[in-house]
Amino acid sequence: MIILVHFIFAPTHRTVSLKEIVEHHFWHFLGIRSQDRVKTILKEANARGLIAKYIIADQLEQITTKHTLESMLENRIRL
Repeated sequence: MIILVHFIFAPTHRTVSLKEIVEHHFWHFLGIRSQDRVKTILKEANARGLIAKYIIADQLEQITTKHTLESMLENRIRL
């Protein structure tokens, strides 16, 4: 899912709202059934250093990517 987040929303470093991610529905095709699971995966990615930030500010949830899509693929970064 993290690679697809980078591919769809942030091939370069960028801040992406959780709303954008959830509304796209690509995660349904990965077998993820709930928005809560999407949040959990993103929080785990943050804890493992795969994304720069998972933040809730002023009722807005967002992530900031840490790697480019290209560097993730080249370095075979895994959750």
